[in-house]
Amino acid sequence: MIFAGTNLDQGQAYNRRLLLEAIRVHGALSRADLTRLTGLAPQTISNISATLTEAGLLVAERRNINGRGQPPTDLRLNPTGGYAFGISIDNHRLFAVLVDIAGNRLDEIEDRLEETSPGYVLPKMASAIATMRRRTPIPDKRVLGTGIAMSGLTTHGSFIGLAPDEITSGWHGFPLESQLESTLGMPIFTDNDARAAAVGEAFYGEGRKYRDFVYIYFGVGVGGSIMNAGQPFRGSQGRAGELGHMIVEAGGRLCPCGNRGCLEQYASMGSALAAIECTSNGLNAQDQLVDALARLDPGLLRWTEAAAVHLRTAIVNLENIFDPQTVLLGGIIPEPVLDAIVERIVPLPRTVSSRRTGDARRIVKSSLGPAIPAMGAASLALFDATSADFSLLFKKNAVSAPNPAAA
Repeated sequence: MIFAGTNLDQGQAYNRRLLLEAIRVHGALSRADLTRLTGLAPQTISNISATLTEAGLLVAERRNINGRGQPPTDLRLNPTGGYAFGISIDNHRLFAVLVDIAGNRLDEIEDRLEETSPGYVLPKMASAIATMRRRTPIPDKRVLGTGIAMSGLTTHGSFIGLAPDEITSGWHGFPLESQLESTLGMPIFTDNDARAAAVGEAFYGEGRKYRDFVYIYFGVGVGGSIMNAGQPFRGSQGRAGELGHMIVEAGGRLCPCGNRGCLEQYASMGSALAAIECTSNGLNAQDQLVDALARLDPGLLRWTEAAAVHLRTAIVNLENIFDPQTVLLGGIIPEPVLDAIVERIVPLPRTVSSRRTGDARRIVKSSLGPAIPAMGAASLALFDATSADFSLLFKKNAVSAPNPAAA
């Protein structure tokens, strides 16, 4: 996998993040490896790696090899160089994690929410983070921030519309980032659960193998994200990736968005629960889906067949439009239920891309399971600190990746 760098002075921020991303994706690399992968000058690599090592984000170690000569020095991410918290809110459940910059999950908390209003949820978020900090002491200067992932669209740190009523009630326009930043005293990053999950896949999961992929997220609804050259495509207003509102059946079921025949009316966890006439929320609902599948509930089996048909259409359209390396499937839907859908999706119809590559890796299931929204939320802070976002090259006052040691 090649990472293109720049030797321009104004690209310092981009180049520093580029090195971090290359090491995150490939693992430990020598300076010669980094020169070959990025195209940066050896002296530039040396200067940047020295800066990042001094900041505590990288550590240098001798490679263990047999034979004569001086073994090369490899650079790898320093797990203690930075930490991030991640919180996801979905289906009356709060799931929180603490991860280090190398992607190790250090602690987690799962809690059922009796209600989902901001006044109830925010103290729960703060309490979860306080508990994890108490159980796993970490230096304040090493905390990169907290990511929050919830259903629905986001804009400027607030959540807006097109999510289930129990989530959006009281949240429309709520200044979540500023409120939590004031409460927790650390940077806050927000995004919808699907896009956060896609970033999490790119950091910790199957997405590490791909630079261009489409992620289909199965939650109460259906969401998604398009990862382009390692970056989530956001669109003009930050609302790209609403795959659940792709129309897959003309004149079909009415959707809350106002259209008919949207994908999430056929392939979401909410539609699966409706198929088995389940009105429960939270973890109990997921257990009921697993139980229904185990006893071959006719309603759920019909749902899996219909979901697979409509997903097949959606996937082929996405492949023809975006030409991704693969389409990843994941979310909070129970893994056995997702497996049942995947089994019924294949074989896929041919697309322009598949004529060249066949069916190999056209769809890949997430390996992270239902924890992915919270893991993705945590990765929002890590992504901000380490991602080689090309837009940095055009920022007038570009700065380097955050330096936890300087805090």
